[in-house]
Amino acid sequence: PPSAASLRSLVLAYAASLRQLLLDGIRDIVDETVLNALAEHCPSLDQLALTLPAPPRDKARASDDGLVKGLRAVGTQCRRLTLLRLDSTARSHHALIPSLAPPSFGRLRSLTLCCSGREGGLTDKEMEVVLHDRVCLETLELRNCDGLSDSLFPKWCHREQHDEARVVAQLDQALLSDLNFGFGAQFLPTGAEAPAAAPVSSKRVRRRLQPRCPAALALRSVHSFSLGGASALSDRSLDALAELLHDVQTVDIRGCTLLTEESLRSFRKTCRCLRSVSIVLRDRTLSWTASTSSVKRHQHRKSGVHTSGSSGTESN
Repeated sequence: PPSAASLRSLVLAYAASLRQLLLDGIRDIVDETVLNALAEHCPSLDQLALTLPAPPRDKARASDDGLVKGLRAVGTQCRRLTLLRLDSTARSHHALIPSLAPPSFGRLRSLTLCCSGREGGLTDKEMEVVLHDRVCLETLELRNCDGLSDSLFPKWCHREQHDEARVVAQLDQALLSDLNFGFGAQFLPTGAEAPAAAPVSSKRVRRRLQPRCPAALALRSVHSFSLGGASALSDRSLDALAELLHDVQTVDIRGCTLLTEESLRSFRKTCRCLRSVSIVLRDRTLSWTASTSSVKRHQHRKSGVHTSGSSGTESN
């Protein structure tokens, strides 16, 4: 069977000319020595896919430290890397996330990160670290994201401040309305009129003009987006995500069981370049494609009744 030593020998043999090393699904052959060989001898490396091995039980900490140093070295020395696929489902990804932070892997246009579901999945903070200051990312695929909270994307859009301002405006309007209808009129001077209630929109926060965090800005350039396993996300969160993915063309969402057709509508009305959306739920799939301008609902069973209407087609 292949080993880390044989892979290192292969890397050294093709070092100067090696541009692609795609090891998707091949376990137990990547270690610190392989990563260091790539960093030191493969300056032309353009695409890299790695499946990280499970850590040894008695040396898990040392194994993590070695992989972190090796990944950071690759991200720093292999400056032509534009594609990175990293599978960390067999080991904790938490210790490895800092090695992906820019300026490491600073020229990535495509990033796929499969996290460990047993370790709680990708968290809000880790997603911010990975996306911080990435200005040319076009493809982003994230798997096992159970650690993402429902408030993350609304926070990146400044919707929390917006919602707070709207509540304050509604309270002001309610108080002024009470004055107009007599409540508190005894406190007004004789013959004085209560002030008119201001419209709620007068206090609306213009969120698009507010500066966004560097992680949110990274999503502006993404054309293809895939997210899996973020079970806490709701339609409200997906509506904010659609605003962040302004120029996205293809969207694939899986394992977010709280979503409804409202999320599909959010992407359709917000993303101007959208070509297709697929939202896979527990018992059905919601999908839309620009070529047919139709919305499809597929129940996960063999037989069904198909109906059509002016807005598209449905399958139940």
